[in-house]
Amino acid sequence: MLYQGFLFYSELFKIIIDYKNYYKITSFLQHMGDIGYGIQAINHRYKVLGGKPKVIADDNKLDIADKLKVIFGDNYIGHPRLKKLIIKNAISDKDFLNGIEEAVTFEIIFNY
Repeated sequence: MLYQGFLFYSELFKIIIDYKNYYKITSFLQHMGDIGYGIQAINHRYKVLGGKPKVIADDNKLDIADKLKVIFGDNYIGHPRLKKLIIKNAISDKDFLNGIEEAVTFEIIFNY
């Protein structure tokens, strides 16, 4: 049911455009400019579903993973970084999904 996935991304872009001047779009993922991650992956998936992604100015993007490397160095924590940061900082991972779990969940929810 691609229609549900399309609606999800349509609503996401409405939110991004409505609030684009108030906050930065963030990504914990590395290679935020790569089509497989972050904003580029969201844009690509929306295009595949037939949508026209909105352009998000680079000034409104913040790659948190990159900033942490700049501040603390490339080896500030091991891989997988987000999971290890969650553990190191005693943050609940109740709803955390690894990459495979996230893909399976997306397929189940949207019949993608």
